[in-house]
Amino acid sequence: MQWAGIIFVNSRGELLLNLRDDKPEIAWPNAWDVIGGVVEAGETPDECIVRETMEETGEALGSLQPFRSYPVPLRDGREAQLHVYYASLDKRADELVLGEGQEHRFFAPSALSSITIVRGIEGVLRDFLASPEYLNRR
Repeated sequence: MQWAGIIFVNSRGELLLNLRDDKPEIAWPNAWDVIGGVVEAGETPDECIVRETMEETGEALGSLQPFRSYPVPLRDGREAQLHVYYASLDKRADELVLGEGQEHRFFAPSALSSITIVRGIEGVLRDFLASPEYLNRR
């Protein structure tokens, strides 16, 4: 199993997150997550993130900027891969299509510790905030 996710950063250095639905049948309801989803059969991670971004935000991605891939342990003992990308996005969150979840919102890095983030994504965001991709983005 593979997933693809994207970290959007605005000109103020804030990160776009999506508040997952409040449905007990989904993993991590009411938690903040990056835009993304499961790589479907016959699809590459690049194709997945382009599709998921359009479905969840209405935004068409130009060039893809890969960040890193992370192993994700599954409940049954298997391991999956999370492929993470990043991109600039200078729109207000309320200008984006809300194709999934309850809300899109940009967060300053200092605010991330005060919200509930999907397990494993906190570490991805920490890595990104410490990376040259984030620090040298201007």
